[in-house]
Amino acid sequence: MLLAPLLALALAASTLQDPQALPPRPSTATDSLLRAFVDCPGWVPGCDIDFLRTEITYVNYMRNREDADVHVLATTQETGGGGIEYTLAFLGRRQFAGRGDTLRFTMPPTVTEHERRAEFAQRLTLGLARYLAATSAAPRLRLTFSGPRQAATARTHDPWNYWVFQLRFGGYLQGVKSYQSRSFNYNASVNRTTEAWKIGFSAYYNGGRDEFLYPIEYDTLGLPVRDTTVVSTYESWSGSGSLVRSLTDHWSARIAGSVSRSTSDNQLFVFEGAPAIEYNIFPYSESTRRQLAFRLRAGVQHAIYDDTTIYDRTSETHAFASVGLYLSVTQPWGTAYLSLDRRMFLYDLTKNRLSLYASFEVRIFRGLSAEMWGNYAQIHDQLFLAKGTVSESEVLLRRRTLETSYSYWTGFSLVYRFGSIFNNVVNPRFGS
Repeated sequence: MLLAPLLALALAASTLQDPQALPPRPSTATDSLLRAFVDCPGWVPGCDIDFLRTEITYVNYMRNREDADVHVLATTQETGGGGIEYTLAFLGRRQFAGRGDTLRFTMPPTVTEHERRAEFAQRLTLGLARYLAATSAAPRLRLTFSGPRQAATARTHDPWNYWVFQLRFGGYLQGVKSYQSRSFNYNASVNRTTEAWKIGFSAYYNGGRDEFLYPIEYDTLGLPVRDTTVVSTYESWSGSGSLVRSLTDHWSARIAGSVSRSTSDNQLFVFEGAPAIEYNIFPYSESTRRQLAFRLRAGVQHAIYDDTTIYDRTSETHAFASVGLYLSVTQPWGTAYLSLDRRMFLYDLTKNRLSLYASFEVRIFRGLSAEMWGNYAQIHDQLFLAKGTVSESEVLLRRRTLETSYSYWTGFSLVYRFGSIFNNVVNPRFGS
């Protein structure tokens, strides 16, 4: 009943106040500017659309790629030194249909956010130059060079020989009268990455303690007069190492090992060691845009348990194998990632686990996009389950892993945008 009056009011207001609702104005210089659709997924650091609009003002930013002259698709991958390699794919549309360019550049992990944004904008400008040169704005554009007359040709010396170290420590403390919680964690990593080798070591720890003051006796007014304290603790840690060798443009080999501890999984100590091999249908040089990799892994697991398991074991050693399929695609129509992994203990093939993870972001048609993500696992390999009963606090706080034959989580969203095709204006008042 209220929808029609509200729509009528909105239409009247837009007619009176919105300049775009007035009769068409004569064409201006900005009408002939290059129309660009900058396609930056949320995880691309440095791609700040508001910053680009204020720094690169000789481009019309479009809200949909269908209206653009050039579609700029930005993707990234981590470098061996902890930095980021950017790939900007310039895909011509409309009068530039059939034209395409690819621009790659890297940034070290030590740059500030402002430096990252400025560098991204500068490289985007260089990539757009070919298309800008074909517009009426070309006579007013200039390309400048701020460096020395002759660039240095000497190869940069790396005193760390490509080794990168990272340390991180964190803690958490929260409390009220009847509840206290504290935890802390740390992780450390050492990596070295070259074209031929990728070496990595990492260590992680997470532990904490929760205390609950629980009333067990009340007076006649319903106020607690006697309490009891319920304490719950947890601990987990792990350490791992990996050595990867690049064999060809499509083949890679790896040997990896790990040790771990988890109170929730009844695991006092677990060791795993396994070699693996990977084949990528596409060359690794195209990894930022597409990957379709098959992995085969086989090794041994040795486990020591805190308590006797449901199979009456306090320790055991078994061989295992896994096969996996991994697909990653970033294209103008959207992004997709899919992984499918099957792992089994060789002494009993019924002890296995099948894991499927998928995420999609797809532009269905003009203005409408769909996002979906989720994980599903068939679980038949919980050899670690402790024998005996589980306390109520362990169940409620999820401090103990329970028997299950499956697990899942998922989410999805549909987004439809309509209105002005331009996306040039920046107004930061009161946030976004």
